[in-house]
Amino acid sequence: MPGGYAWLGAPWFQYGLVAEGEMYGGNGGFSLRRRSAMLDITSRNNWTEGNEDMWFADHIRDSGGKWHMARQNVAMHFAYVSLGLATSMPASCQTRALTLSA
Repeated sequence: MPGGYAWLGAPWFQYGLVAEGEMYGGNGGFSLRRRSAMLDITSRNNWTEGNEDMWFADHIRDSGGKWHMARQNVAMHFAYVSLGLATSMPASCQTRALTLSA
């Protein structure tokens, strides 16, 4: 996984999670996820309700530093959400070339 992240997805600019003054979290519709992190989180936590993307993002953020999400200023170089116009395609996740240094 680039950058050693457990999760990398198109940023949620309106709904991102704030931790240490930075926005985190991202659209799971097109995301990269570290399999070991997802298995660890699901083995330690019971699903409650709501959005699966937010559930995982909450547990990554609250993992005590074990797992990390890309900040939004990094994630937007991977992908972004395009709301589109009435004459274009519906909301979708657009990809970008990703270059992260380790």
